[in-house]
Amino acid sequence: MRLFPRTTLGVCFTAVWLCAQPVLMREGPWWVERTGGTVPAPGAPFLRIEVPGDVVFKGDGGSSLGYQVTRRVMARGEEEARAFFASLPVAPVWKGDQLSLSLPSRTVARMQVDVRVQPPRQLRQVVVESEDGDVAVRDVRAPVNVFSTAGSVICDRIQGSVSVRTGGGEVILGAIHGAIMARTGGGGMRLRQALSSATLETGGGEILVEEVAGALAAMTGAGNIEVGRAGSAVQVRTRGGLIRIDRAAGEVVAESAGGGILIGHAKSVRCESAAGAVKLAGMTGRVEVSTTVGSILADLLSTRPLLNSLLSAARGDITVWIPGGLAVTVNAVADSPRSRIVSDFAEIPVRESWQGGEARLTARGSLNGGGPVLRVAAGEGVVYLRRRE
Repeated sequence: MRLFPRTTLGVCFTAVWLCAQPVLMREGPWWVERTGGTVPAPGAPFLRIEVPGDVVFKGDGGSSLGYQVTRRVMARGEEEARAFFASLPVAPVWKGDQLSLSLPSRTVARMQVDVRVQPPRQLRQVVVESEDGDVAVRDVRAPVNVFSTAGSVICDRIQGSVSVRTGGGEVILGAIHGAIMARTGGGGMRLRQALSSATLETGGGEILVEEVAGALAAMTGAGNIEVGRAGSAVQVRTRGGLIRIDRAAGEVVAESAGGGILIGHAKSVRCESAAGAVKLAGMTGRVEVSTTVGSILADLLSTRPLLNSLLSAARGDITVWIPGGLAVTVNAVADSPRSRIVSDFAEIPVRESWQGGEARLTARGSLNGGGPVLRVAAGEGVVYLRRRE
């Protein structure tokens, strides 16, 4: 999985920070001005960048802010282009302890803009606002806040917290030391490593998380959610897509309105699928699983404790693999005349009873003296109680 695809935002700075007069040149139908410089930034200033285009943070400016601004405009000639750019000067300004670089809105200036920033080493906070451009912020030792009307956002190697909000675009997060809060109106989200908690929300797109040390909350309107490792509780929800969680040190709460759920190892599990199968590779702690239309496959572990649990499928089969040496009490019910129960255990016999004029199958019993109660309920489907040696 490529967390950081090739993009113009990832290109390192090749230009020298300009300190002289702006450079004006012709590129096809555009007149292009490149200007920049350095500004002393003692202490730890609050840095704000507001532009109607792309923004890239790269490098370490030490005790100064380095910047390069490229602006493009269509004009009838060089003189008109110079007059236009001169009417909209570009330079960082100090407002108290805040250092700001602001350019006019694209709707007002009718031009294309991109900004390259070499931030000072010490910062109190960074705020970047882009009207509809892409934003890339790397190697910042402070909290970062990014707002984009419509554009992709990349944040990597950030020492502080990260807050991202974009109206529509992909969000890619690398190594983030602080808490993460990221939202996009429509686009995928990728997180490589979070050393704290993370909240990820997208109106439509997949969410991929490699590692998060703290709690994770991930929600998407339509797309898969995949999590590698989580050091605490995990709460995920999708209206249409697969949910996959390999390992979680805390409780997992998962909900899918249209897709399967696969959970590897977790401290406890609560999940619900409206239309899709649920597979629990390592069932421990308290487990509550329900499906409206979909099968359930649960694998119990003899090496980890199980608490009172419930597996329920309205329409779908339920298969439970039980280690022969596990101390557990099983209470299984199949309510439909078309349902069956198959048990590999003599201690858990299958019996037929009549209720309201209809046959009802049950399988109740204890293994190895009994223990936590595992309830299994199938509406229309087959319950398999399988022995694992």
